[in-house]
Amino acid sequence: MEIQIKESAKKIKSLYLGASIAQQLGLETGKKYQIKIQEDIGTDLELLTGTLTASWNLGGLSRLYRRFNLNADDSIDISFDDGLIKLTPPIVKKNTPTSFSGSSNRENDQNSKTNGENAVFDKKKLKHIHIEAYSPGNLGRWTPRTEGDIYMIFGALSEYTDFRYCCGTNQSLLSALEYSPSEEHPAKPDAIIIDRDTNEYLIAELKMKSSAFKSNHHPDDIDVLICWEDDAKNQSSLPKRVLVLREVLESAVKANEIEL
Repeated sequence: MEIQIKESAKKIKSLYLGASIAQQLGLETGKKYQIKIQEDIGTDLELLTGTLTASWNLGGLSRLYRRFNLNADDSIDISFDDGLIKLTPPIVKKNTPTSFSGSSNRENDQNSKTNGENAVFDKKKLKHIHIEAYSPGNLGRWTPRTEGDIYMIFGALSEYTDFRYCCGTNQSLLSALEYSPSEEHPAKPDAIIIDRDTNEYLIAELKMKSSAFKSNHHPDDIDVLICWEDDAKNQSSLPKRVLVLREVLESAVKANEIEL
């Protein structure tokens, strides 16, 4: 099946399938798929992963666009078999050698390599170790390391909680709200979330472990503590509402809502 690249899709490194084609292929919105780029000549690209969004865009295709220098109106063949989406770029359909000798595609791929060599990992000769990358479907192997990671997990799991994310906080927003923390704990809160039942705005703090909360916050200043692990021995030092994301994940898995 052939799909023509839209300019709007190219800008976000995706491929617009549309409802009709997606349904013909048996693809479901909100689901993450493995994607193989068909290269009949030369070496296959590594498998990509992308999600079919609610607006019928297949994402995660930056490597495809960069490797083949694709443009709007180029046509790509797509098929779906045994859980794997297969894409055939136009240059492969024309049986053009993948060396791309003298072509803009080859130049583009060389630029990609040059950019990699300028990365800090290469310049500082950092040790090569496996670091598991975050994705909503990879929470079985990936675990948070920082409070920034808690934002990512909450985003992936919020639909299974009583809350939805509104925004992070800064001093300008807090001043507009006339929010003042306790004098003995002047640290600002991390975020504003919304109660799904009442639509009430709530002040939230995000921590890796709940025991870290009392070091810079007073329970009266925060509505909801969002953490990965609740290890606080003194629960009275915490806000009345504590959301433990590890427990939410375990419950979602048991309910077959999430596959790890």
